[in-house]
Amino acid sequence: MKKVIFITGLTWLCAFANAQSNINQYEYWFDSDFTNRVTTNVSPSQLFTLNSAVNTANLNNGLHTFHIRFRDEDLNFSP
Repeated sequence: MKKVIFITGLTWLCAFANAQSNINQYEYWFDSDFTNRVTTNVSPSQLFTLNSAVNTANLNNGLHTFHIRFRDEDLNFSP
């Protein structure tokens, strides 16, 4: 049976060394499938709360790795 991962109540504060930056995009992918990542633009904000369901219907049964990163207005990605 396929399951859906719920990301709820995650609050992300983007703090970079030089100054506060605004998050304007996030993207996620499973395992090493970076080429099929899902990218979503968001309204620029220093404080961003992600509350979303992630579709896992195309994944095979088994253990997988979920990757997510955030981008700021200077086009820098979170680690």
